Amino acid sequence: MAKPRDAICIIFDVGVNTNVYDKLKEKTFYDEAKICIESIVRNKIFTKPTDEISLFLMGTETTDNDLNAADPTSFHNISHAFDLKPMSWDILKYVQTSIDPPSAYTADWVDAIIVAMDFFRKQSGDDVKDTIVKGLMDLDIELIVVSKNIDSAKASFIRTPDADANQIQSERFAEDIVRENLGVLCNISEAVETLSYVDKKKRRRTPWKAELTIGSNLEIKIAAYIYVRDEKELDAWKNRFGESVQQLGALGVSTSSSMIAATSKTEYKHNDTVIEKEAAAEALIKGYMYGGEPIIFEDTKFENGGKQLKLIGFTEIASIKLVYLVGDTIWLVVPQYGADVSTKKFAALLKAMEKSKLAIIARYAYRAGVAPKLMALFPDEDKMLMYELNYNDSYVDLQFPTLTSNAYAPSDEQRECMDKFIDSMDLSGEDQMNVDDIEPLGMFDKLLDPGLQYTYRAMAHRAINPGEPMLKLDDDIKALITAPKKPDVEQLKTVFPLKEAKLTGKDAILQKILKADKQEPESEVKPDLEQKKYSDVHEVGTIKPADDFNSLLDQGEPFNVLSEQIEKVIVAIVIKSMVAMDDKVLKALMVYRETAKLKGPFKYNSWIPTFKEELKQREKIQLWQSLINEKLGLISANESEISTVTEDEVKEFYKFDDFNTIQSHTNNNDVLESGADLFDDM
Repeated sequence: MAKPRDAICIIFDVGVNTNVYDKLKEKTFYDEAKICIESIVRNKIFTKPTDEISLFLMGTETTDNDLNAADPTSFHNISHAFDLKPMSWDILKYVQTSIDPPSAYTADWVDAIIVAMDFFRKQSGDDVKDTIVKGLMDLDIELIVVSKNIDSAKASFIRTPDADANQIQSERFAEDIVRENLGVLCNISEAVETLSYVDKKKRRRTPWKAELTIGSNLEIKIAAYIYVRDEKELDAWKNRFGESVQQLGALGVSTSSSMIAATSKTEYKHNDTVIEKEAAAEALIKGYMYGGEPIIFEDTKFENGGKQLKLIGFTEIASIKLVYLVGDTIWLVVPQYGADVSTKKFAALLKAMEKSKLAIIARYAYRAGVAPKLMALFPDEDKMLMYELNYNDSYVDLQFPTLTSNAYAPSDEQRECMDKFIDSMDLSGEDQMNVDDIEPLGMFDKLLDPGLQYTYRAMAHRAINPGEPMLKLDDDIKALITAPKKPDVEQLKTVFPLKEAKLTGKDAILQKILKADKQEPESEVKPDLEQKKYSDVHEVGTIKPADDFNSLLDQGEPFNVLSEQIEKVIVAIVIKSMVAMDDKVLKALMVYRETAKLKGPFKYNSWIPTFKEELKQREKIQLWQSLINEKLGLISANESEISTVTEDEVKEFYKFDDFNTIQSHTNNNDVLESGADLFDDM
């Protein structure tokens, strides 16, 4: 069965009257009308390309129509540009480039309507108005009159002081025809604004019919309609190639080139030997690849019980959180038309659910062989709204610190300022004082996707001008992404001042790690290891142990191997260095410990007590104090879920009375404080 299509006949006035320049719009009526025609053709290409269009021009210098050919004394200055043709880029290009600018002539628009009607059906009569109205109704044609002197709200012309008797008579004549034909009078400005955007494709609502099964004895025949869905208006991209590579341009392909759709080809091979499809089908074994090994898994047919909507149980509406709702579709569920018994059951169920504030949890299978889904059905006046629910495996529970603590409590001034800010951005209307009376915004069902609208225009531009740069963003598209109300943020800046956060403790060390390469001055001579890139690092060295550790970790080196290397390097720096390198040691400890939290704290927790004893023997009091300040000791279970160390064990680790003894011994004895004193004693 062929799809229904519409035929559009446009009568375009290109006479001298359309060349009057409007200073406010910076356009003539001819310019605006031409934009309307281009928009009609472009929109139809994307939405209903099988529709056909024909164009008549009135006010042309020449005359070219069938009625004038039959009677040369009438129907002057009216030309038939082209017959009915399917929408195409050639027609859009013709409208853009081939229509002559306004002429010095005029034509009677009533004659133009008669010529256009004659094109559809050859007829004419004495009573012109009755003939036009009857012809339009017989042919199921809707007449749309677009002019700059029309009040769309009143569906009438605006009488201008300079209008003559003929113009007034023609305007009244048009009003009568539109009124009797149920046509439309539209102002040119509103037409340009309306036709600038591509409307979504009109689709017939096809219900999904099934039985809502409750228990073993109750069935309700329901029909589910798609209520809201994440639509993708553009068709899927198609890969194409021309018969001749020379026909392919850098920015587009010539419309005259012969095009062939690119297709995929599947081949089965065994040791580079191609196997026939029939033989391959018998030899193939289906399975999964895990751990580098094929796991054979026989193909089992899934039985879902066929098409169904089966009740699992009821739950309180308040218990279904917004985060539990998934999917890209909302279904509207009503009883099937003509099923009177089911309608009564549905109404009783709906009333009981509303009274008890309950929702239905149901098992949904679109058809046999399709994996079932978990659905929630909510009562909504005389219908139900059905949403898809996620399973427990898909739910990720993220825990964040509370914002209701005193540390984050805003002051009264800040609360008042934020209230005013929200009020300034409120789109629901200032006249709706009662919150319960506020209706949902009607703007959302008319809200256009600015990205999609720009894509339509850019594709049309590229189709007509394949070698030109991409289309710039038009002002009306920019308006779609501009907030309708501008907030007053100056008071917010005053009440909520921004202060630079100064890093301390671990955060300061991590910041040093990130900026180490930028902060270190370049010297003329550097060791070879320092000049190597991370990709050349093969083990953790003593020059940049933290950076080497991170680099090797990024390259995929096992954490167990790297942990042993960095432990040896840290101890070597402490023992063998002639000068204190506490910053380097702390930096390496920080990187090692933070990685161990994620990879496994066992190695770190086993080694750090040994390192503590090493510091005690070497009397590294200052390094030990820094380690305590930065809390680089044992990793507790509070820091890592896979750690078995308790908080009491951590506190015990930081207790080191022997260090205090060493400190006291150092202060009460003559200790050599410099290398010079040491040489003097020698």
